[in-house]
Amino acid sequence: MGATGERGRCADVAGARAIGEYRSAWTAVVVALVLLLSGGAYRVLAWRLGRAGNVPAVAPGTLAALPLVIGDWVGVDEPVEPTLARAADVDDYVSRRYQDTKRRRAVRLWIAFGGRARDLMPHRPEVCYPGAGWTLVSKQTAALTTATGESLSVRVLRFSPGPLNPRQLLVLNYYIVEGQTWPDVSGLRARAWRGQAAVRYIAQVQIVSQASGPAGVGRADKAVRAFGAESFPLIRALLAQAVGLPAGGKSLADKATE
Repeated sequence: MGATGERGRCADVAGARAIGEYRSAWTAVVVALVLLLSGGAYRVLAWRLGRAGNVPAVAPGTLAALPLVIGDWVGVDEPVEPTLARAADVDDYVSRRYQDTKRRRAVRLWIAFGGRARDLMPHRPEVCYPGAGWTLVSKQTAALTTATGESLSVRVLRFSPGPLNPRQLLVLNYYIVEGQTWPDVSGLRARAWRGQAAVRYIAQVQIVSQASGPAGVGRADKAVRAFGAESFPLIRALLAQAVGLPAGGKSLADKATE
C-alpha cells in the first residue's frame, strides 16, 4: 500500500474528530500517533523486527517517573482516552504538557515505548499528521546540543491546518533504540534489512508546540528545540533504567559511520 493508502487509513480514524481549538488539535495528534500503517514492504520489515525472542516488559506507569520539573519547564500529565491508549499497543507511554513560565512558552510531550519494533517503527509524522487533517509545510533534520553536551539528531516538521488558518504545529521527532538515537525510521529499516532484529526496546519521542503567524512559528521552533535538548538525557536514562540497560550510547548515525 502506498502513501495514499497510508493516509487513507489514518484519515479513517482521525477524520471522526474535528480539529478546532488547541486541545482538539492535540487530541488529533495523539490519534495520529497511535495509528499503525500497512503494506507489503512494512509486513516484511515487521516480520524481521518481530523475530526477536524475549523482550523485557515494563509495567504501565513506569515512564511516569520522568520528572515533572525539567530545568525551567514544569509539566502536568495530559490523560489519553482509554480507547486510544489501547490502540497504541505499546508497553508504556507519557503524555504531558510542559510550560516554561520564565519565557512564556509551552510544549506537549508524547513518548511511546515498547519492545516490539514492528509496532513503533511505522509512526511517521509526515503520514499520520496529514491523515489527521494537517498539511506538511516543511521538514528538516537538525542537530541539538543537549544539556549534557551531546549532539542529538532530530527532525523538525511544521504543519498547517489550511491556507486560511494562521495556526501551525511544530513537531520535533526522534527515536531511541537501546540508548542510541535516530531522527527517523530509516536507521530502523536498515537494521531490519541487515537482519539485526533483536531490539530490546524502542521509543518514539515527539515534542509539539502550537504557533500563529511568522513570529509565533519562530518561538515555537525554539521551544521544541530547547525542551528537546533539556529533556533528552533524562528521557534516555529513564528508558534504559526501565529495562536494565546502560543509559549512554552513541547515536545510530554515529555507529553507521564507524
